[in-house]
Amino acid sequence: MSKPLPSPRGAGTSCGQCPQVGSSCGHGRSGAMVLLAGHILSSCFLLTQAVQNITIDVSLDPEFPLVGQDVTFVPKGLMIDVISCLWTKGEKDESFPIFLYHPPPKAAFYPKAAYDGRQTPSFDCSMHIRNVTFDDIGLYEIFKTRKIANEVGEAFLLVTEEKTPELRKPRSLTSGAIAGLAFGCIVGAILLGVMLISLLTMLPSTSDESDPTVVTIMPSTARSMGSNRPSHARMENQLILSSHNVRPG
Repeated sequence: MSKPLPSPRGAGTSCGQCPQVGSSCGHGRSGAMVLLAGHILSSCFLLTQAVQNITIDVSLDPEFPLVGQDVTFVPKGLMIDVISCLWTKGEKDESFPIFLYHPPPKAAFYPKAAYDGRQTPSFDCSMHIRNVTFDDIGLYEIFKTRKIANEVGEAFLLVTEEKTPELRKPRSLTSGAIAGLAFGCIVGAILLGVMLISLLTMLPSTSDESDPTVVTIMPSTARSMGSNRPSHARMENQLILSSHNVRPG
């Protein structure tokens, strides 16, 4: 009987017996495919997470702070299942992180590149900046990482040197309006003085004309009454005489 021919592969070189650690033994291409598939799946997962971001509003208190004042960025949204809050400054292409904050119960604060010691986080992920300057002007953005859906919001900080014209003076009269009011008051005072003078000059003449009338009327009335009395007496005497002359026939 003939002996079987030896295998062309050397001893220990079969796929089931890989002599070196990490050798694929013919499975290198399939391993690379597995890694590529995993990378694609992770990219899809990150893209899905980005689509699920919820946009929230961010308010400023005060809305237009003056130089040297404090300002607070207050993000809206929910604080349920919030893992961390990241505040950044600048546009998306030139954005610099300020700090990363983990709210209670495991509160933690991690300052970043744009942190200068004036920024302070709060339990609701708001950010407080002390003593603002013109260098603080810019776009600020917050990224709230949550277990369900992340939240993203932004606000633009505008620092002013003095109060805006609407807030500086409530409502002030112009110089023309003040001059008009003064002229009207002067004219009114002059007219009132003329009326008082004319009224005072008319009062004595009226009293002088009324007194003689009363004096002249009273004597004439008395004389007329006195002259009427004899006439009535004569009429009574005539009636008595006429009654005596008339006798019954």
